[in-house]
Amino acid sequence: MRARPSMASERSCKIAGSSLYINNDLRITFRRTIRVPDNGQELLLPPDLGKFSPREVSDHANKFLEDVAEKGGIFMSMYR
Repeated sequence: MRARPSMASERSCKIAGSSLYINNDLRITFRRTIRVPDNGQELLLPPDLGKFSPREVSDHANKFLEDVAEKGGIFMSMYR
């Protein structure tokens, strides 16, 4: 039986283009869409309006609060 990795183990996370790669096993992309009503009806998928582009906090540290910049991570710029 194969042992499962600990949740506390380090994970590698990198950005390539508009995708986020976790441990080189999982690719995640975030898509822009329109809001879908939460009314219990089955609806078709909303139109795809493009991809969000994840960015490294460290590349924009001067735009964040000091504690956020120190923690690091990834962010995506979203606006309405």
